Amino acid sequence: MKTVANNDRYELKVDESINRMYITIKGYWRIKDNYLEDLEEACKLMKPKFKIHVDLTTMTAPPAKVGVVHEEAQKMLMKYGLAQTAEVHNDSALTRLAVNRYSENSGMTKQVFSSHEEAKKWLDQ
Repeated sequence: MKTVANNDRYELKVDESINRMYITIKGYWRIKDNYLEDLEEACKLMKPKFKIHVDLTTMTAPPAKVGVVHEEAQKMLMKYGLAQTAEVHNDSALTRLAVNRYSENSGMTKQVFSSHEEAKKWLDQ
């Protein structure tokens, strides 16, 4: 497993042996910083038809101007050949609504899970 980025807003890891990316979105974002640049670096390590495991359990819905970054990120992932997305959500209805809106706007399909174990099991199928 290789860590591409890890800061107070997000963590990006890749496991090239199983062609899987791990994304953790942390807390409340006021700015996007280098997220898209770091994500592109991670995408370049993946082969087409890669899978992602997204941890949104500590995410707080950001303001609209930052939310657009998540839509751009999803479009980038699809451009690089994303095949499957497993998202693990928290109990915040507001965050879930925001995250679902990003996926609808970007066209990214996904499965939502309440635990990392369920998400891993689905991706491993």
